[in-house]
Amino acid sequence: MTRHEKEREQATTVYRSSRRLVVVACALGLLLAAWCGAIVLTHLRQNVVTAVHQMDPSLELRKTEDLVDRVGSGKGYQWYTVYKDGQFEGDVYLFTFDNAASRRLYLVPLFVPRQITWAVYFDDAQTVQHVWSLSPRFPTGLDARYSKLLDSLKGVACRDLVTTREPILSAEGGELTLPAGVAIGNLAISVYASRNSTADLNQLIAEDRTARLATHESFPLFSATTTTGRRIDTTILKGHNTLFITAQPSCGSCFDAVVESVDKTRALSGDPWNIVLVVFAGADGSGSQALMARVGSSVDVILDPNRNLGNEVFMPDSPYMAVLDKSATVLYKGGGDKLPDLFTAIDIVQAGGTPPE
Repeated sequence: MTRHEKEREQATTVYRSSRRLVVVACALGLLLAAWCGAIVLTHLRQNVVTAVHQMDPSLELRKTEDLVDRVGSGKGYQWYTVYKDGQFEGDVYLFTFDNAASRRLYLVPLFVPRQITWAVYFDDAQTVQHVWSLSPRFPTGLDARYSKLLDSLKGVACRDLVTTREPILSAEGGELTLPAGVAIGNLAISVYASRNSTADLNQLIAEDRTARLATHESFPLFSATTTTGRRIDTTILKGHNTLFITAQPSCGSCFDAVVESVDKTRALSGDPWNIVLVVFAGADGSGSQALMARVGSSVDVILDPNRNLGNEVFMPDSPYMAVLDKSATVLYKGGGDKLPDLFTAIDIVQAGGTPPE
């Protein structure tokens, strides 16, 4: 091979290597650009005023003081009143929940925010008209299922969000369905109380939620702190039978029913029972100290002045009793006016049986 041919071959080799490098560099550049674009997409935010105006430019938003959270997280909800031509049209509220989708493998490299903020528009008839994802605007990327999750709330009445027994949110939301559903339900409780009254809310919950404490189903998940600082939840109850009571201590007949129930359960021989008493009052509330002193230190007492826990476990009435077996399954539920039925159920469960429904 002549020198000229060798030089040409070397030049060809260099050219091919350079071209490969250019192709690889272009490919990496495209991947980097796509990655950066995806990060931007999953971090885009939307202003609530802009979002509402895009839906209807004739609507006017006026910031109102935060809506009080009736469920007990301690944080209020940002609240905007909506007007059209000077007339009240409804309210827009902002709420936040955990972005459970951030753990999806394809989203991890995008550093997706761990919290999602939605804005929901209730009209003057207390019906959801629209829901916006504000921050981030596209937490799961350009995912059609996320849009369906937002759309599934349109047309739902506020009271149905408080009392529904069936899932309202689209199951296509995947792992976002549960946290979003809990968050919108908690907001609905606060909205209903604000639009109506606390008495109306308690009546609505008492009529519907007590019925949802179903026998032969697991006791609702909860977590609370007792008056002694002990953390207690549904899991801790497992392994022993449980008597769970909710009561208003200022009510004389409620006081007596609680004492009788506790004494009956504590007198049982054999494996001791968990006894949980949820008191619908503060530590200084009427009758609180007397009731706590009477039932004794062996009872786990939880103070619940706003009935937040009572609503959470579907026991907002006073007094109300539930008997759970060692797997925390509800085997009996009933009011304080049915103590003979309660005592019969306790004896059957203690003997290892199942009370009739």
